[in-house]
Amino acid sequence: MSSRTRPTDGSQEDRTAAATEDQPRQLQNKQASEARPRRIAPLHGPDRAVVRSAAGARDLHAALLELALIANARKASRSLWIHIPKMTLSRLRSEWECFLRAISPEIVPLLSIVALTNDGVWTAPPTSSSGDILREARMVLGQEIPSTSLPSSWTAISPKLFDVWKVLLGAWLLGDGPLSALEIGKRSAASSPTVAAALRYLRRRGEIADTRNQPIELIAFPHITLREVLALSDSLRRPVHYHDASGRPSDPSGLLRHLTAATPGGLAVGGVVAARHYDPAFDLNGLPRLDVLVDKTVPSDWVRKLDPALRAIPPGAPSPILVVHPVKVLRANHPGKGSLHMADPVETLLDLYEMRLTKQAEHMIARLRGGKVDE
Repeated sequence: MSSRTRPTDGSQEDRTAAATEDQPRQLQNKQASEARPRRIAPLHGPDRAVVRSAAGARDLHAALLELALIANARKASRSLWIHIPKMTLSRLRSEWECFLRAISPEIVPLLSIVALTNDGVWTAPPTSSSGDILREARMVLGQEIPSTSLPSSWTAISPKLFDVWKVLLGAWLLGDGPLSALEIGKRSAASSPTVAAALRYLRRRGEIADTRNQPIELIAFPHITLREVLALSDSLRRPVHYHDASGRPSDPSGLLRHLTAATPGGLAVGGVVAARHYDPAFDLNGLPRLDVLVDKTVPSDWVRKLDPALRAIPPGAPSPILVVHPVKVLRANHPGKGSLHMADPVETLLDLYEMRLTKQAEHMIARLRGGKVDE
């Protein structure tokens, strides 16, 4: 939080002094406020994020995650100011401490929080000016500040916003160039308001240029959003993991042969299989698992018909043989007659990152981009 910020001409103190026309008192207040160190960043300063009326723990977690991602990417301090009326101070303190334990120790000193809850205000790290903080928190997070002057509330990336982001990333990977908002909506099957909200979201992150009424493209590879997408993968991609309950050794390659022989429509193969299609120099022996994308046209019993021994397991279970990703729009490439469709490069990359095949994913990006990866 900034120690150099001075009250602006429109502060509450100045307005009160002007109303009473008490010039000596106004001068005295101004001098006192200039002499007193300020611990609070400007409302629209680059180090502050504001969330008004967060619904609960889900919004808190999403805001904290984005705060940490941006602080880590910029190597600069970030402060979250949040109004979360349905949470107690003790619960908020517990959530904050759990979050700090879950992130890298190098990021912890960069983060701070000012929270207004249903039973008071809480700051971390602690500050001695609790009265000033409380007044400022009520001004920033309460009704005194018009909603139009505040940034949009941060929430977790929604599936609809995720679909828009995938279209932009796919265009960047394949060198399609800038896309119109209309084209983005067509490719993502998203409404105009959803596309507009997604573009505002990405502009705030600096992943697309701050322009209006012009074609849109990513400035570089969107590392910040990618990290959040991977952290929220279970809710965004809704994967279903399967293992072989027969007791046989796991054989993803054999499962792939069965799938190729069945050649069902409405699905595409992702993961390592698709990565080898896009990058002939893909460096990995064997097939750790089979990733498949399916749209709504695929019969619900296709997995059972593929192999009756397959059983669904929790996403965190180790070594699945099959991972199924349902998608609203199936974007795929067909290598040739008698072959399965390959998932598009974006879904393929997400599969690789989820399997922690980071070097292979970066090599595939370089291959698609003509040998250059933006850092």
